[in-house]
Amino acid sequence: MAPNWTRRRLALTVVGAMLTGCAGLPLPPVGQTAAAIGASGVDHDPLTAFTLQPGDILAVDLATVPAKAHVGLVVDGRGALHVPGVGDIEVGRRTTAQAERAIEEQLARSDSLGTVAVRVTHARGHRMTVLGAVAEPGSVEIAPGTRIASVYAAAGGSSDPTAVDGADLGAARLVRNGEALPVDLERALTGDPRHNVLAHPRDLLVVPRGSARISILGQVGAPSVVRHRRGLRLTEALASAGGVTQQGDKSDVRLIRGPGDEAVVYRADVTAIADGRRADVALQPGDVLFVTDDPLEDTTEILAVVGPVIGLALTAAVLSLTLSSD
Repeated sequence: MAPNWTRRRLALTVVGAMLTGCAGLPLPPVGQTAAAIGASGVDHDPLTAFTLQPGDILAVDLATVPAKAHVGLVVDGRGALHVPGVGDIEVGRRTTAQAERAIEEQLARSDSLGTVAVRVTHARGHRMTVLGAVAEPGSVEIAPGTRIASVYAAAGGSSDPTAVDGADLGAARLVRNGEALPVDLERALTGDPRHNVLAHPRDLLVVPRGSARISILGQVGAPSVVRHRRGLRLTEALASAGGVTQQGDKSDVRLIRGPGDEAVVYRADVTAIADGRRADVALQPGDVLFVTDDPLEDTTEILAVVGPVIGLALTAAVLSLTLSSD
């Protein structure tokens, strides 16, 4: 059965463009630089005092007559602490010193000379949640001064930009009090203080899994498929695939962009990029890079490499068209 016209057009577009002389192909659009894209960061990120949070477990010593010691007291979801013989006291988001004064004020109703000492035995309320593409999603305990890069690492996150099934760091979101902060996890992992902000209790870090791919084929050391990330450049993608081989034509790297029979093929000159005569190219999700020979030999050679990307059905369509034209 003859392939349908949609597949014919796609096959002819892709393979025809691959065989077209480099002089007939447009230069790829450069796009924005990585620095021009993304979140602005946080200008003011001060250290804050340690305050009690729901879930914290406390020990409360009452210097009364007789003296009393209570351990294992839990700050409930309302931020209240029940102290036996004293009552319920609001301690949530207060420092331990403020909590002591609040308990003493209520204790004074029965013992005006009594004093109180509060200790945090387990800071279980000082946790934030990490969800998505990490090895151990869930809550992570945070100590004073902990920053989000450390929290991401503690949850088993990876910063490997070439991992096909890795995290899309550029799309990660840090949510605090119901609002997303303008921080970029990818930049946080480089230590940028405007993005590697302090973690707060009840923060939520959502890290989506990367789904978009870049295919790097032809005359490269290790033809492969890598995960797209914001700011990924053509030269960086080629380097991740082992670089251009000696047989490859650095002046004729084909960039196939767009879906189906709407795909556009561009020609990039890696030598000109390296010399500074051309700007590097920002890749987009779904791009296919093909490093040509000098010169290309035939359609069969291209199909052997591009076939896995365009699919078996299209490869068969192209082969049938090629054979029928012989």
